[in-house]
Amino acid sequence: MKRLAPAGLVLVLLAASALPARADRFAVSLTSGIFIPSMRDFRQIYGSPIPLAVTASWTMASGLGFSLGVEYFNKSGRTIGGDETLPLRFRMWTVPVSVGYERDRGWIRYAAGLGLSFNSYKETWQVPGLESLTAASRRAGCLAVLSVEFPFASRFAARAGIRYMTLSTNTKTCQGRIINLGGTSLQIGVSYSFAAGDAAGVADSRRRSHER
Repeated sequence: MKRLAPAGLVLVLLAASALPARADRFAVSLTSGIFIPSMRDFRQIYGSPIPLAVTASWTMASGLGFSLGVEYFNKSGRTIGGDETLPLRFRMWTVPVSVGYERDRGWIRYAAGLGLSFNSYKETWQVPGLESLTAASRRAGCLAVLSVEFPFASRFAARAGIRYMTLSTNTKTCQGRIINLGGTSLQIGVSYSFAAGDAAGVADSRRRSHER
């Protein structure tokens, strides 16, 4: 993934040269869906968590865009591989940051990008006497995102997206495999957008109110 990211970004930049000019756009989206972990052991313990995400994005007139988000999930599970299974709970916060390009085709809006994720996670053993086995850490990963929006009002749009993320913990399982907390996220939700001029108008009105 790390080797493919620079090449993919170059392709995105080259493709953007054909994008038509338009106004800058700011947007905020709220999405949820399903996270499918890449690692089989993680899927067996926790299944497929349901994350909730909030994302803010800024797309310039050229189509170049930047996004910053916050995502969270909290999932219970049970240990595997023993005669007796024990209860666990896994929590993870993810802050994805990406750069990409957006273009319109008719009334549908497409976007693709590459970036990094900053993650904070904690696995808790919910068994009296085993609290010392609780593990927590912070790690960074790489990601690729694709999204599509279907406007249904002047400001609102239905949004669907897919994201692939790699997240190595540099920690090994009992079988010697590196634990990877990455995977594929499929999410749907709604976005609200407004043009740069709208933001400037709000700022000017607030400034005039304070001057009075």
